Amino acid sequence: MVKADAYGLGAGEVAPVLAKAGCGTFFVAHLGEGVALRKIIGPDPAIFVLNGGPLDDAALALFQGHRLEPVLSSLPEVAFWARARQSGAALPACAVHFDTGMNRLGLQAGDGAATAAVAPHLVMSHFIVSETPADPHNNAQIARFAEIRAAFPHARASLANSSGIFLGAAALHDLVRPGFALYGGNPCPGSPNPMRAVVQLDVPLLMLRDVAQGETIGYGGHFTAPRAMRVATLPLGYADGFARLAAAAPDTGAFAMLEGKACPFLGRVSMDLSVIDVSAIPETALRPGMMAQVLGPAISIDECAARSGRIGYEVLTSLGRRFERIYR
Repeated sequence: MVKADAYGLGAGEVAPVLAKAGCGTFFVAHLGEGVALRKIIGPDPAIFVLNGGPLDDAALALFQGHRLEPVLSSLPEVAFWARARQSGAALPACAVHFDTGMNRLGLQAGDGAATAAVAPHLVMSHFIVSETPADPHNNAQIARFAEIRAAFPHARASLANSSGIFLGAAALHDLVRPGFALYGGNPCPGSPNPMRAVVQLDVPLLMLRDVAQGETIGYGGHFTAPRAMRVATLPLGYADGFARLAAAAPDTGAFAMLEGKACPFLGRVSMDLSVIDVSAIPETALRPGMMAQVLGPAISIDECAARSGRIGYEVLTSLGRRFERIYR
């Protein structure tokens, strides 16, 4: 999965590395993403466009010209693709998506016969709650999808997203679709993360200052210093994708790591700036320009998200373009 600019990390840098490592199948959300990705990874890998429709002649020309495979999710999309095939157009292969419980996109189980004319290369569906293995929806979807895929003996099948990969053999089929996990997110919430952290976000200290007991910090005066404190200002705000309410409370909100210490964010995050509590660090160890870590080995994507009232997907896809990005 390299949709949403490889989950905010840069498809132009991520996709070629995956292709070099042997990945031969990529998924994007929109047709425009597919066109851009084809220019990045060259002619060989398969590229599926999840939001395949609505289809028209202009979209058809792009699918043809860039050898992109639409994921057809409705009978009108299937009918359009079938008419194009019957007209003799040189079309790439296609996939069909069946809804097994999400009620978002997808054909119904009884629509299988109507898809025969498009000869799908892939049949797929999507889990509702695969991050909770014991949830009964998972087994129900696995069973529904098994029945559907039986009608497509010559097509590959795909059901498992990142968390679905860990649900056992019945969920795996021919192709799995790692997304969030590929970028270091935990596909098994409540258990140790089986994936390595791959994203680190460091920001410099702009200014150090002393705040007296009773003084407030940030817009609206939502935080009042309970004691004399030493704080540091960071060039990090909601314009950079950092949550405006990340500092809901010093003990439960987001924090940055500095000199091995967790430094809570204080007050309301503004557009370009935020403030952290550095009182626990000796004054002699602090200086403007030193780097505080906002994401990294000690602060996972998921923990930062939970402490900011978000989910890890939001943290990644919101990372702003003002950050200098270094790829190793």
